[in-house]
Amino acid sequence: PSFLKRFLVDCGIFPQGSLYFNFQLNSGYPLVESNIFAETVGGYAVKCIAVGGYTPEPQIRCNDFWDNDAGIWYEYGCNPAWWPGNFEADPLLCDPESGDFHLAENSPCAPGNHPYEYACGLIGAFEMGCVPVPVAHSATWGSIKAMYGSGK
Repeated sequence: PSFLKRFLVDCGIFPQGSLYFNFQLNSGYPLVESNIFAETVGGYAVKCIAVGGYTPEPQIRCNDFWDNDAGIWYEYGCNPAWWPGNFEADPLLCDPESGDFHLAENSPCAPGNHPYEYACGLIGAFEMGCVPVPVAHSATWGSIKAMYGSGK
């Protein structure tokens, strides 16, 4: 079984997670590639459950896992860090609040923009569709004050 080039956002349907593997012995090794898992509510992005002494070990590669409530993975065999090309970064979507899930030109999911320089190509279901989206950076109070001088 394969799960390729999908976009899962705000998934709260399954308490197990956005993508849930519960395979019997010798049922194959699923391929999970080039997907965006974002904002999973109340669960993990990927969850594997051992059945009959067998833990599914899906091939999980070139996926973006962003802001999932319970984390990226659960149970042995599902750790995306074991596979190449997975990362955790804001996918920088054009206007998700209005339903536009296209990628901004500077998205880490766009071809050639992978944060670790893997040749994954397009990650997710939507192509680029807008100019670069500004990236918000966290700042300390001290760094903000430093931008404006000593205040004298």
